[in-house]
Amino acid sequence: MTRPTGGGVAVEDDRHLHRLARGSGLNLIGAATSSAASFGVIFVVTNAFDQATAGGLFAGTALFMLIVTVAGLGADVGLARWVPHLMASGRTADVRRCMRSAGTAVLVTSGVAAAVMAVPSSPLTGLVGGDAPGVDLAQGIRVLAAFVPVMTVFMLLLAATRAYGTMRPTVVVDKIVRSTGQVVLVVVAAVIGTELGWLAAAWALPLLPATAWAGLWLRRVATRARDAVRPHLDTAPDGDDAVRAFWRFTLPRALGQVVQTAIQRVDVLLIAALLGVRDAAVYTAATRFMVFGQMGIQAIQQMLQPQLSRLFADGDHPAAKSVFAAATTWTILLTWPPYILFAGLAPSLLVVFGDGYGEGATTVSILCAAMLVSTATGPVDVVLLMAGRSGLSLGNNAVALVLNVVLNIVLLPRVGITGAAIAWSVAIVVRNLLPLWQIRREVGFTLAGGKALRAAVLAGATFGPAALVARSAVELRWAPTLVLVGVATAAYGLGVWRARGRLEVDILARALRRRRTPTAASRP
Repeated sequence: MTRPTGGGVAVEDDRHLHRLARGSGLNLIGAATSSAASFGVIFVVTNAFDQATAGGLFAGTALFMLIVTVAGLGADVGLARWVPHLMASGRTADVRRCMRSAGTAVLVTSGVAAAVMAVPSSPLTGLVGGDAPGVDLAQGIRVLAAFVPVMTVFMLLLAATRAYGTMRPTVVVDKIVRSTGQVVLVVVAAVIGTELGWLAAAWALPLLPATAWAGLWLRRVATRARDAVRPHLDTAPDGDDAVRAFWRFTLPRALGQVVQTAIQRVDVLLIAALLGVRDAAVYTAATRFMVFGQMGIQAIQQMLQPQLSRLFADGDHPAAKSVFAAATTWTILLTWPPYILFAGLAPSLLVVFGDGYGEGATTVSILCAAMLVSTATGPVDVVLLMAGRSGLSLGNNAVALVLNVVLNIVLLPRVGITGAAIAWSVAIVVRNLLPLWQIRREVGFTLAGGKALRAAVLAGATFGPAALVARSAVELRWAPTLVLVGVATAAYGLGVWRARGRLEVDILARALRRRRTPTAASRP
């Protein structure tokens, strides 16, 4: 039985929220670094290379990530659900079986995918605008193809460490070391040459040491976790059932993950194919501002996945609802201010990428509006997945992808890259509203309610006027812009502080201040 605290939050719920806050806070540090590094890569590429070369890299990496997702078979999400579930039952042998099965399958599929991608006459070159004058897109694609198995294994290793309850490898190895390494090598590529092959290699090379490090970290985490758990005596000696159950969940998620990645990447490929790589460069630069909002989403959701899996495995739906509500509130608090500001400051912000990128301002505003709707619904797709409804998630993403592709094909020739922004925004909204309805029907979850609404109103009331002033000003200089943003930020910070108990920000703050002794399952 839980004991209510003075703030109305049960002690048991506070424990679950503290765990979510601690992992999310650590991940937020890494996400901020990764977002800044990603922005830095775009900044260097757009300013040091011509638009054709920049567009070739952006289209090539979009194709690369889509192929990596296909080759990954959804095994990363499968581990996020099944490792905590099996460890809760003491079935450590079954955890090893599932990991071996996932690793073997991913190595085979990624090797085949890399071979197909590297074929010199591959039609994939044409898909990313292969006739761009002065740019050897085929060379760039072949370079990236060599790293498909590396990236696929890297993502699986990090997913396994997160499944054991630690975010540190993801934060340190991926979001900090690999991301900053990309920036450094892209700068080097800009100095030594202008060929797309050099640029693609610079983007991908940090994967090699990062993958080796992630593998060593997983070995330590897994060993300590197994030593801390006493396997149940009633665990079946044959783990085939566990492996089959793993793939029954994972394969639908594999398709769902491919579709979800396609929703995020297909617009760049369609723009490159229908309009050209120069338009792809402008569109990618415009959408790059989205990463500063997405860092908050990723920081919370990556920690939310294994925690919800454990709570559903224990049958603790009240705690799961509490964690979901807190995750939604914190996501709004972190993401609404940048999205609102970017919508207003888009014309001024795009000048950092150089001449010819200002036409992407409308794209920024449209996508920011869609993300406000998306974050308001909460991490609904994560709830579906961790509750075992991967088939529903697949269906939702398939519907969104079809809408995205059809609208892109219809709108791109008519309104250019603005059409791609409209198409992606429709897909974003649909793939959040559908699971919102489904989690209410399937697991009894609803919108986060008063706390999330309070966070949204506070962000809108403080940053909304600043964004409107910035958007209405024809030439807003940087000094008054900074003053405007500073005033809005101060007002927002004061509002959050005064409502910290209702918004459960005090739990997040305590988690960031205190460093509890980690469990054996969570120590690196």
